Amino acid sequence: MKLFISSGEPSSDLHASKFLAALRVLDPSIELYGIGGENIKAIPGFRLKEDQRELTAMGFAEVVGKLPKIARLLNEVEMWAEDECPDAALVFDYPDFHFKVAERLARRNIPVFCFIPPKVWAWRSGRIHRLKKLYHHVFTIFPFESGIFEKNNVPFTYMGNPLLDELPFGITKSQAREQLGLGERSRVLLMMPGSRSAELKYLLEPMMVAVKRLYDMGRLDHILIPLPKNGRREAVERWFDSHADYRMLPVRISEGDSHLAMIAADAGLIKSGTSTLEAALLNLPHVVTYHGHWLSKIVFHLVVRYTGAISLVNLVDDLKIKKPNYIVPELILEDFGSENFVKYLAPLLDAESGERKRMLEGFGRVYSKLSAFGGSPSRFAAEKFLKLMRERSSK
Repeated sequence: MKLFISSGEPSSDLHASKFLAALRVLDPSIELYGIGGENIKAIPGFRLKEDQRELTAMGFAEVVGKLPKIARLLNEVEMWAEDECPDAALVFDYPDFHFKVAERLARRNIPVFCFIPPKVWAWRSGRIHRLKKLYHHVFTIFPFESGIFEKNNVPFTYMGNPLLDELPFGITKSQAREQLGLGERSRVLLMMPGSRSAELKYLLEPMMVAVKRLYDMGRLDHILIPLPKNGRREAVERWFDSHADYRMLPVRISEGDSHLAMIAADAGLIKSGTSTLEAALLNLPHVVTYHGHWLSKIVFHLVVRYTGAISLVNLVDDLKIKKPNYIVPELILEDFGSENFVKYLAPLLDAESGERKRMLEGFGRVYSKLSAFGGSPSRFAAEKFLKLMRERSSK
């Protein structure tokens, strides 16, 4: 069996690699090629056609600048299909691009399986019809998605959340701090502004303004900034080099150890995304934020018009949750800013605060909902995929 793989984001790259590793255990003869990042590229025998960094962008305005590259890549995907003749395609996240991929591959009768489908429960609900039309089967990773797909008669399987296969649950806080050279009694803040150029542009400085204020107030001793591998570490270091007021802060910039940093820290200031759910599952109290290009904000207000929670932590707790009942604060749009960062982070650095205890209780609810499936989500999904392929070949 030969499979075309396409992963559009660093987080989905990790999810995809765990699934593909489980698939290879079940069937070592499977051939894999396509678009991936560092984790997929590490799978033995995977033939990389294009690095996923060519796809990575953030926000409407930033994506526009990559349209020529995306058009070129779509043409190449179709040429690869002609040369490789895959038995199926597996696409992970990055929905708008992968809809186009599915349209191209449909011309050759290649079934496309979707992992981590678009957030039709949040905005652009009409995409559910494209999902039903273009994808042979959809694998979902959040329990609240099941009702939506059932209602619209979309073939799907809830596989459980792949983070349960990926996070280092066995490492204690003491062990994490020892590995990072941090004292047991130190007050440690984790800061995750993202790694894309646009994220760093809009998030890094406002975050650091708040962090410096907390440090000057004597509320923390260390700041951890863990970035993905190849996650623009040099850009972050250049920012500190050009901002003299921040050079002397006890900041540790690293790559590839975000989970260890989450376990070691007392609180976090984290850009909206999968990292917020990782932090919750690792019991790190945190504040969620997001900011972007002014055009992206206009699109969000006037086109998307989404008014619900954006943090996966809050959504898993209750899809219909309203702001006063959020587990984690969401400081976006009008609430974005250094003053609010300080306001909401300060109590989380206090081990006895009610805000911290309430948040940790909420994290327990989230873990229970995501772990209700039991076993390895990646293994379960791999078994289901092979069953579906066998059923298809027998028709």
